[in-house]
Amino acid sequence: VETLSIGAMGVNSAMEFFRRRRNMAVVTGADRTDIQLAALEASTQCLILTGLGDPNGPVYQAGTLSGNPIAMSAGFAMLTYLQQNPNVFASLNEKTTYLSKGVEERLKNSELPFQINQLGSMMSLHFTNDPVIDFTSAKKGDNDYFKRYFHAMLANGVYLPPSAYESYFLNDAISYEDLDHTLDALSDSLGFIERK
Repeated sequence: VETLSIGAMGVNSAMEFFRRRRNMAVVTGADRTDIQLAALEASTQCLILTGLGDPNGPVYQAGTLSGNPIAMSAGFAMLTYLQQNPNVFASLNEKTTYLSKGVEERLKNSELPFQINQLGSMMSLHFTNDPVIDFTSAKKGDNDYFKRYFHAMLANGVYLPPSAYESYFLNDAISYEDLDHTLDALSDSLGFIERK
């Protein structure tokens, strides 16, 4: 440690102070997201949170929507990466299309009613013959089929969104080998899903 400064400050003075320092470790209250963000905007190398923030379990929930600075920093890093690597979007679309077509091929050979929606890296599967365009049409899906689908896939090592009203969000870390495993798991699960 080269220097140590202790003091209380508001966010504006904190930002001014942090911008004049390099390679800092900042200790602040877990409830002071304003100071945390100011610190992360500067050259802070280590952020230590103390006091009131008492997360339950190993992961703090709802950080993405609450202004949690660590989640915001991760989001900013991801957006920066995507801006520098726009090919990721094409890769995601190709992988999601591969999965979507593979699911469709397998379900066509079954007696299950289904609709698949896909846009970019998002995909959803609904057990209905009717197009799904909103919540009302999504509710027409057969939730008994969905429950059987979810649990059969889970038993085959594939964790999917646990609700028929949720979308799959693929990420680029997923490999074609992972997608093939998912499709194989669906093939292995069809008999169980079709039984009512």
